Order: sequence, then structure tokens, then C-alpha cells
Amino acid sequence: MILFTDLCYLTLTVPTASGYNYQTTAFSGRMPIFFAKEVFMIDHITPKLFSYVLDKQELDVHYQPIVSVSKRSVIGFESLLRTYFQGEFISPVALFDYAAKTQNVHILDSICQTLALRRYVEGNHNKLLFINMESSLIDYYMKNMSLIKNIIDKMNIPRGKIVLEINEKRTENNEQLIELVNMYRDEGFLIALDDVGAGHSNMNRIVFAKPDIIKIDRSVIMNIDQNYYKQEVLRSLSELGQKIGSITLAEGVEREEEVITCVDCGVDWFQGFYFSKAIPAMQMSIQNYQAKCNSISEQYQKKTIQYMRDLSIMVQRRKLSFNKLIQMVMDYYPLHFEDFLSDYLNGTADLECVYILDENGIQITETMFNPASKFRNQEMFSPMGKGDSHISKPFFNYAIHNRSNIYVSTKYVSLATGNYCQTLSKHIVLSAKSGENGTLVVCADYSMT
Repeated sequence: MILFTDLCYLTLTVPTASGYNYQTTAFSGRMPIFFAKEVFMIDHITPKLFSYVLDKQELDVHYQPIVSVSKRSVIGFESLLRTYFQGEFISPVALFDYAAKTQNVHILDSICQTLALRRYVEGNHNKLLFINMESSLIDYYMKNMSLIKNIIDKMNIPRGKIVLEINEKRTENNEQLIELVNMYRDEGFLIALDDVGAGHSNMNRIVFAKPDIIKIDRSVIMNIDQNYYKQEVLRSLSELGQKIGSITLAEGVEREEEVITCVDCGVDWFQGFYFSKAIPAMQMSIQNYQAKCNSISEQYQKKTIQYMRDLSIMVQRRKLSFNKLIQMVMDYYPLHFEDFLSDYLNGTADLECVYILDENGIQITETMFNPASKFRNQEMFSPMGKGDSHISKPFFNYAIHNRSNIYVSTKYVSLATGNYCQTLSKHIVLSAKSGENGTLVVCADYSMT
């Protein structure tokens, strides 16, 4: 059946001599846990306590909303187990570990499933309901799919409203995983691949499973506004999702800056503390996140406009610099060009290097560097030299086929230095006074921080 548990961080209030006044963060292997007040957490499960839970005493589910920024509304929610004993919170990690040891996971799972679906019907919800599939029960899911279908169908819940979350980093058998996904998709369920980008992620599973939703792990999202590498990872995953028809969802967003950066990387669906913690299922229908979504959209628009403004200024400045370089090539290449270029490189701080290609893409000069240029690792990165071919490079092909325009690349890692750079290139016809005939492609790399 289906479990409503997941990996997360857990904040506990630890008793001290002076009272319950110390908070600590631990890692929970099952699900998010939120405390409205100071409580003890029971982590030792006895047979009596487990029977108490199976008798459905003090057992409930909470929902954590999943918000679409563009639609400015909740589009779904994830169901999460809450269980207590005489008012004290029971650790879901310990509970499910005990169930596994006693081979009762499927029983506990069935209770969780039925309760979550009942709360969905009682709340008259019409959004997507996200529920987790426990990796250890894949065989059971495949053999007992009819039980799941019957429960959902008896409650008159459209199967297309149910999103089955598969925690891919705890799944070892790819073939079995794909078979499971295909079985449930054929019956009308939606599929989400959970915790993508975490330490054990296997990108092949995105290709094979073709999930409807790709949930990006919190480890990627955390402080993404301060990390260019994470941004490019998320941007790539988002672009992949768009190409294969999957929606990308960012999990665990806690700060507005994280959300804005994720929007810039192509993400529209979000789940995390920034919008809401998990709340009782019956309260979900009254939640409104329009104000927060409006704020995100406004801040993103301001950031984008400022970025475009700054980018335009930088590109125009570099085009002016590049045009001076082109004029220098036309006037002095090849006899005195290197002498003039040396002075020019010394006087242009962000110009990293210059190289010239012929009309066939063959480099006809050495790569000439600014003396201040720094090399990241010369075992990995080294410049191309005279006689090397650039025929596969976009800056050459653009210049050849768009002869009147200057090509301006996006930010990328230079194979010459290992640093971030931006390449400008242009096709030119040599002037008569140069004493040379033919055409060239002038290329210049500018440093990007």
C-alpha cells in the first residue's frame, strides 16, 4: 500500500535542568515533523504501543501545501502521518522501523492510506494529493494494486488526483521500479520522482520512469541563491523536465530568496516552510498563498529587470571594447598586430584573451592572454593554439553565418583557463592596407565573476 513518510530535518525541544528550553535539529529518515508546542517524542516502540497505533488511537494526517507561483494558489498537498500516545508524539522513524522488524509495514501502510484518503474526501478537496510509496514494499504494491484501486474508487476519488511519490534514492532495482511506474500510470495515477538531486540520485531513472513530477531535494534548494553550481544543476533539471513533459517541484524552500532563484531557474511548483508547514487536513481549504506568490512575482520581476539592465550595459561596454579590437586587427594584422594587442590587453582589465581564426575555423594565431589572467588548473584546462580547429564552436559558426553581427555568448567555463567567461566574436574582411587578403573571425574571451 502507500506510506506517508519521507526524509526531512527534525527540530526537537530537549529537556534541561531548567526546563524545556533547548532546541536541536536532527535528521529524520521518514517524514517532516512540526511541533506547535514543547513535547516529548517517543522513540522506543513496544508491542503494546504498536497495537495502540494499529487500533487507530490518536492517529491523524496533516497536509503540507504545494504551491504554484504562476497560478498563485495551492495545486496540491502532501499527506504526512501524525500519531501520538497520550498526547506525546510518536517518532515515525521508530514506528516504521518497528513495523518493518515485525513484518507489519503493509498493515500500518494501509491504515495511513485509508486515513489520508478519508480526510481528502471529508475536506471536499479537489487538488492533487501526494502520497509516498515505501521502497521496501514494491513487490507488495505490484501484487496488490487492486486493493489500492478499490479503496480510491469506493471513495469516488479520480485516480488522476493521486500523485504517487517514489523515493528514488532508496530504490535499488531499476527494472522493478520502471515496471511499478508503468503499472500505476496505466491505471491513471500520476507519478512523482522524489528527492532528485540527493546524494544517491540516479539521473537515468528520470529518463526511464518519465515522471509527471520531478521533486528536487532540499539539499539542492538550500541556499541556492548563493550557489551558482546549484543554480545550474536546477536549471538543467528544469529544462530536462520541460523537454520530457515533467513539472519540476522545489522541496524544502524556506526563504524568499530561494524561491525567487528557483523561479529564475524555471521552477513554478514549491513545497516548504516559506509557504507553510504541514497543517491539519481539514484546515487546508482555507489557506491562501496569493499574497506570497504576488510578492515572489514582483521581486522576481524587479530582479529580472535589473539583471537585464546590468547585462545590457555590460554587453554594450564590451562591444565597444571589442570593436576597438576589431579595428586594430583590420589596421595592423599581421605585421604589427601583436605589439598593439599587448598594450591593449594590459589596459583592458576584464579582457582575458584574444585569438583569431581563418574562414575555415582554424586558429591562425596563438591564444594571447592578458598578463593578469589566472589559470584554474593547467592539467585540466589549457588554451588552444595555432592550427587547432574551432569548427564545432558556436562562436565560429555564428560569426560565419551572421557576418554583420557580433556574437555574444552566455556565461560558461573556459576550457583555456577554467574560469567563467563570455566570448565575443565577429567575422571581418581584412582592409587593403593590411597587405593581407581574405576573411578572419576575431574572438575575445571576457572574464565573468
